[in-house]
Amino acid sequence: MLRASGLRRLVVPAHLKGSFKFTSMVIVLAWWRYLHQPGIIIGSVPGWAEHLRVGLIGFGRIGAAHAQAWLDCPGVELAGVCDPDAAARRRAAEMAIPAFEDLDEMIETVQPDAVSICTPPSSHGELAARCLERGIEVLCEKPLTTDLASALELWDVAAQTGRRLLVASKFRHVPELGLARELVRRGEIGLVRDFRIEFASPVPMANRWYSKRSISGGGVIIDNGWHAFDLVYFLFGGIRALRARLGDGPRGSKKWR
Repeated sequence: MLRASGLRRLVVPAHLKGSFKFTSMVIVLAWWRYLHQPGIIIGSVPGWAEHLRVGLIGFGRIGAAHAQAWLDCPGVELAGVCDPDAAARRRAAEMAIPAFEDLDEMIETVQPDAVSICTPPSSHGELAARCLERGIEVLCEKPLTTDLASALELWDVAAQTGRRLLVASKFRHVPELGLARELVRRGEIGLVRDFRIEFASPVPMANRWYSKRSISGGGVIIDNGWHAFDLVYFLFGGIRALRARLGDGPRGSKKWR
């Protein structure tokens, strides 16, 4: 059994279990494999055959799921959590995980090899760049940033620093979707003319930061829509033409800002 900082295993509350835990495990395990195979994404990695120190930035719902997933990876130490929210830091401390309010303090104290960034999207670019520039590998929740220009700038930072940067596009790492991709590429199901995706989420997005464009970058389109667009690229290789229609559903609003 793996333990947080050598003490005790993180227990995820019941309301965090289910899809968040499973899909976070999928992406974290994929990231763990990347870190142990130099050259797959960007740069090279020191020898981490036996021990990897991970820092967690943001300890909300998805951050707790990442924490559980990291603890299930062989040879991983969840070395520290950084969150400006005092309640989040208390939860981490209760689980025997060192907790910090300041990112620089966490980096200096625990010296992580890699981090998971699990904060709202508007902070992703700055946090990821700071970690990359300190020589830290970065797994960042989607969306990578809230606009294309800043995302491209961040990839440039990763290339310049020689560190790995991976976006948590978790569904492409689900084995069944990998098989679907192979079937499509081998032509075993014929020419695909229609592909439909429906997402259902237990997380209420109305009246939270998800619906604030300055924080999320685009509401449900950039949140769950990220997965839809990523799967189109993963399964079919890209998009030739795009047409969109936004309607008012039972939870929709014409007052999008």
